Amino acid sequence: MPRFAYPWLLLLLIGCQADWTTLVDTEPASQRENAVADQFSEIPEQDARSDWLTGKVVHILDGDTLDLLVDEEDGPKKIRIRLQGIDCPERGQPWGKRATEYLSDLVFQETVEVLSIGEDRYGRVLGRI
Repeated sequence: MPRFAYPWLLLLLIGCQADWTTLVDTEPASQRENAVADQFSEIPEQDARSDWLTGKVVHILDGDTLDLLVDEEDGPKKIRIRLQGIDCPERGQPWGKRATEYLSDLVFQETVEVLSIGEDRYGRVLGRI
């Protein structure tokens, strides 16, 4: 029986040993923060309160879309919100029903604040709860 049963693993470990030193972060924190800021510089800052919607979640369409009831000056208005950064299966797809149930368990009938990022091609508000 060979002394080391997986010689290819030994070669892999020896070859990777030189790269292990790059896993240690040696640059100062200020340089890391600047690098992160540069990475997200194209994303506009969202400081205005006008970008926020507050309302009650009245309907869950699927795992990433919901209806929000917002009180406005001319009365309540239902706004369709598509959760930004989430891609869930639709109702007819595998796990679609479970994704819808999960979102419902989290926010249905809750009063939430949504940061409006913009609109998608279907006219839904893209937002983050």
